[in-house]
Amino acid sequence: MLTTRRVAALLLPLTALASGASAQPFRERDVPDALKSWIPWALDGAKNSVCPVAGAQAVCLWPGRLALDLGSGGGSFLLGVRAEHDLDVPLPGADKPWPQAVTLDGKPAPVLEDDGVPVVRVPAGTHRLEGRFVWERLPDTLNVPEAIGLVDLSVSGRSVPFPRREEGGLLLLRQGASESEGENLQLRVFRQLRDGIPLWLETRLVFDVSGKAREVAFEGVLPQGARAVAVSGELPARLDQDGRLRVQVRAGSFTVTLLALFDGRPERFAPPNTALPWPQQEVWVFAASERLRQAQVGGAPPIDPSRTDLPEEWRKFPAFLMEGEAALTLAELRRGEPEAAPDRLNLARTLWLDESGRGFTVRDSFTGQLGRSSRLDLRAPGDLGHASVGGTGQLLTKNPQTGEAGLELRETALQLEADSRLPRDSGLSAVGWRVETQSLQAELRLPPGWRLLAAWGVDTARSSWISRWDLFAFFFVLITAFAAGKLFGPRWTALALLSSILLHGERDAPRLIWLSLLGACALLRALSPGALRKLAGLWWALSLLALLIALPSFLVDQVRGGLYPQTVGESGAPHAGVAGVAPQEQRALPNAPPPALAAAEDKSKSEAGEVQFATRPKLARQEQMQSVNSFNFQSGRMAKA
Repeated sequence: MLTTRRVAALLLPLTALASGASAQPFRERDVPDALKSWIPWALDGAKNSVCPVAGAQAVCLWPGRLALDLGSGGGSFLLGVRAEHDLDVPLPGADKPWPQAVTLDGKPAPVLEDDGVPVVRVPAGTHRLEGRFVWERLPDTLNVPEAIGLVDLSVSGRSVPFPRREEGGLLLLRQGASESEGENLQLRVFRQLRDGIPLWLETRLVFDVSGKAREVAFEGVLPQGARAVAVSGELPARLDQDGRLRVQVRAGSFTVTLLALFDGRPERFAPPNTALPWPQQEVWVFAASERLRQAQVGGAPPIDPSRTDLPEEWRKFPAFLMEGEAALTLAELRRGEPEAAPDRLNLARTLWLDESGRGFTVRDSFTGQLGRSSRLDLRAPGDLGHASVGGTGQLLTKNPQTGEAGLELRETALQLEADSRLPRDSGLSAVGWRVETQSLQAELRLPPGWRLLAAWGVDTARSSWISRWDLFAFFFVLITAFAAGKLFGPRWTALALLSSILLHGERDAPRLIWLSLLGACALLRALSPGALRKLAGLWWALSLLALLIALPSFLVDQVRGGLYPQTVGESGAPHAGVAGVAPQEQRALPNAPPPALAAAEDKSKSEAGEVQFATRPKLARQEQMQSVNSFNFQSGRMAKA
């Protein structure tokens, strides 16, 4: 028995010692040799198990004393740490200010971000972290990790013996200078009630604060029925579930904005009854929405906005002084607009004539603002094929009343492109859509072999055949026809008149040579034999020779242009390599030139009248039309060519 009691007495202390030591990690040297190779595998993903245990939690990071030396332009910090394994060490600071030029044991170290907190990766062991801060003005507070318990603070060369820290580790930097200052807070409240669906209430709080940084709370800052949506501003602010507004204020003047909405359609609005330092007076403004409804505002005394401290952009609205039991009331007089604003649309049309001349391919581009229209229909006999708004294809539907194709529009700002077909035998409407436009610009593109003869219903068409006639051309044709009739008889008058009319406007036409030849013939008939008659004969011979040289080339070009108009270049001359011997490297004809065009511009706001373009295919050499026709679409109708 004695031996048993002695053994038990010896085992009890050992058991107690073992139970007390079980809270600490097992030392690696105490692991049997046969199991040491398994240590890395056993510790994979459980590195905290090798850390000392304090209470019931393993502690792997042991921060030392943090030394902060701060001033008005920046500061520096020094922190000693011990890590049990590779881990991230949180540093003082945050997004503003962010630690700069951080070194680990004298070597530059990258600073990473972990949930908004700057951290540095350190290996196991004891280390020394240094860095600095840069700012334009000493902040009121500085974020310090909660794990750092010892802080030596120096502000502008003055040591702060007992630095004050708030919950979460926030370090107050201006505590030493502000303790002697008087704490004061003045608050001004401005609210904007904005009509709409729903009703919106924007509250701007202007804080004028002196003294130390602190947190202030206000209960019931929103009127009854208002539901908070967002809080923003120049100070940290939070709106609790119970409606209490918490703001971390500091010395200076700052603005905090609350955005709220009202459920339903309330007609009475009263300011909340909030305790001091909330002001007893508030200034409200009402922003009406005339497109939604017309409302009469009353119930509170109106004031002059220019004599208040309202934000500048709010001074255009009617203002009211809310004090005591005053309340703002809204009386609805009318819903919607009495008359919608007219459409303000600009239309640019491009028309391509088919090579057969039977119809047009039309592209219409609308820009501007819609006021009264919510649908656009293409007038018959147009055939709408595609429409896109802002680059997105739209569904085309038929109007059940008119049977015309069109599309529904949901936005007032319009950017529409539509493609359609239009037969040529119908009247060409200036706009082509059942909508009024305030400006119109049109462009007609003709295929090779076609020319614009005339355009009725427009002001000018400078590239048309009719527009090329001027006073000189008119008298030239008359003089040529009159001279031919006097010299050769009435039949030649008709022939010369027809030839001059057909040759008018044709490039390289021998018109002056004909006139020179007629002048030489007239002199030969009038002069008697002699030296002058010989000179007239020489003139006649030279004119005839010039005509014989120029006429075949002109006729060949006209026939080639009529049969193969795509071979005619923009200048009216054939492409190189088409006539004569082609160069060795040229195996195919070049591409046809771009089609001729004629543009039209409308200065009338209404869709007045229709326009038809008289065109004809050219069997002579094609002349590409390079000028732009400015059309003013007026009432009237053009005859078809």
